[in-house]
Amino acid sequence: MNETNFVLDQFVGRFHPLLVHLPIGFLLLLALLELLAVRPRFKHLAGTSRVILIASVPVTLGAALSGWLLAGGGDYRPDLLFQHRWAGVAVAVCSVVLLVVHQRHQVRVYRWLLVGLVGLLAFAGHQGGSLTHGSDYLGKFAPGPLRGWLGAGKSGGAPQGNSAFARAVFPILDRNCVSCHNAEKSKGGLRMDTFELLMKGGDDGVIIVAGKSAESELVRRTQLPPEDDDHMPPDGKPQPTSGELAVMAWWIEAGASPDKSVAELNPPEDVARVVQALTNLPAKK
Repeated sequence: MNETNFVLDQFVGRFHPLLVHLPIGFLLLLALLELLAVRPRFKHLAGTSRVILIASVPVTLGAALSGWLLAGGGDYRPDLLFQHRWAGVAVAVCSVVLLVVHQRHQVRVYRWLLVGLVGLLAFAGHQGGSLTHGSDYLGKFAPGPLRGWLGAGKSGGAPQGNSAFARAVFPILDRNCVSCHNAEKSKGGLRMDTFELLMKGGDDGVIIVAGKSAESELVRRTQLPPEDDDHMPPDGKPQPTSGELAVMAWWIEAGASPDKSVAELNPPEDVARVVQALTNLPAKK
């Protein structure tokens, strides 16, 4: 296992995924209570606003600070990062202003500011999700009319056709690797959302050596023990099965072709069974 050096900003920054959910919960709860308090029957709920506001300010500031630090250690799409970063800062600043306005009993200003803050929070959250999972994460499985509006199809996209890469290999990469190696987030300078970029490799060079699976970093890293720092995907992320790893190693050993079909590459029986399950192809005779 490799030893990782202590880096203060990244240590603090990695608390961002934990901290960011607290202001979301607090501010949405606050908006819900204020909405209910408009009705006379629930007017008493407005009295809890001050406590929630006081609690939300430090966690909102903490989430913004940790997010700012975390961004320094990632390869994110610059325009999305800029929007998410400054939207997060705006949410933090507005939460402080919201508390001040509430303390001064400026009810009308307070409520309109809260509406704007919830909208800003939704925008910041969407941009953050796009950074982490890709811009098509929310819309990938949405109904047809909503897919374009929710951003589906903006990055790479699944390859078409009946090649072994399109039918068997890419779905494995898409489930386990592409969320960290796409147009929005390319860790290590590596993108895996298209065949061409996959073969190009990243900052440390190529990860696939056609015809030589044992010399391919994609195979080596996925087969390392999970506790090894070089193991990919990292701990906590979806992991390919042993059968899926065998499929990727077979495809690379067979030449890593982008267009040859499964039949043309003639997989061994154990790999053929996994490929069949992945692609619903007829069983190999």
